Amino acid sequence: MKKTLLLLSAIIISAGASAQNSVASSFSTIGYVQDIWGVITDTYMISHFKVKNNANGTKVVRCSKQVLSAVGLTSNDFCWGMGCYDTLTIVSGYDATIPPGASDSTFKGTYYPNSQYGTTWVRYRFYDKNNTTDSMSVVVAYHVTPTGIAKPVSQQAELNASPNPANGMAAIGYKLAPGSTNASIVISNMLGEKVEEIGLQETQSTVILMTGHYKAGVYFYSLVVDGKTSATRKLVVAH
Repeated sequence: MKKTLLLLSAIIISAGASAQNSVASSFSTIGYVQDIWGVITDTYMISHFKVKNNANGTKVVRCSKQVLSAVGLTSNDFCWGMGCYDTLTIVSGYDATIPPGASDSTFKGTYYPNSQYGTTWVRYRFYDKNNTTDSMSVVVAYHVTPTGIAKPVSQQAELNASPNPANGMAAIGYKLAPGSTNASIVISNMLGEKVEEIGLQETQSTVILMTGHYKAGVYFYSLVVDGKTSATRKLVVAH
């Protein structure tokens, strides 16, 4: 069935930041991942998404939340439609009615680090209330680093897989930031479950990931340095 919901843009805000970073993505059924960075002193971090109705008729759209992996003592909540929901709520109580060709900008995801650093993964799913198979998902990784780090390692490190989509194998090229130790590439599925981990011995090289035994679908490959995720990319396996 044709998917008719399109993510127009994602705006990322961390507490105290004056600049907003905007990215545009044409959305498909394979999903989307967005990294949001903050520091341990941030009170909160916010993600905004605009959702557009590409169908010929009006859509009544609901939002759900799934925490894939969370840092202890942190919390998160979200707003959609006319309502905002506490950290225990996973499905919006209000829907957003979106006319054909129109967009809704009421979504807001808020993450509270509570002085804890590390990465929390949250999936937000937007779907037609009357046809739940018509949906799209956004996976947001909220990365919190210790105070004093000017920019995340991901802005210094390099990570790229080819070919993508992959069939029997993918070559993942990487380059670690200076001073990085204990690094690995971790492959995970859409549920956030680890599928495979490859230890890295060099600061810059290419590793071969054999994907022939993987089920067709979407995976994420992450560069993990000293136990912290520094970069994440999407890998599609198609047989």
